[in-house]
Amino acid sequence: MKDLNIRERKNIRDTWKVLAPNIHEFAFSFYSNLHSLDSSLVPLFENEFGIIKQGDKALYVLGFVVASLDNLMVAREGIKKALEGVFMEHQHIKRADEQKVMKAFLQAMKSTLRGVWTNEIAISWYRLLSLISAVSIGTKIEFEIPVI
Repeated sequence: MKDLNIRERKNIRDTWKVLAPNIHEFAFSFYSNLHSLDSSLVPLFENEFGIIKQGDKALYVLGFVVASLDNLMVAREGIKKALEGVFMEHQHIKRADEQKVMKAFLQAMKSTLRGVWTNEIAISWYRLLSLISAVSIGTKIEFEIPVI
């Protein structure tokens, strides 16, 4: 998979500015969507603060990735390090479940970003998620773009 182009990076940066202040809304939407797709993939949270904590982690990880957009492959080790904690907490999610996770992520983005969301932005974020996945396992893989 090719690196993100200039327009895709701009789409991601612009939407990140809208998403970051609403990260907890995004986290609740993400886990709700994931539960609808496959409840076995959703960790059990004792209360809503667990989801808020996950939102804070998403803010950190996604913020790091967005800040590294111009050199994702150079930032590979930093991205792997930032994702380690996420993967440790979600070990029950297998490679075969990635499409469900990506779909839940994109649906949550769509509902959180509302009027800002377009197909072009969806594709930009999907390509970023695919690159993150490739970086996380050290290979380049193609994914089928899910319909959201």
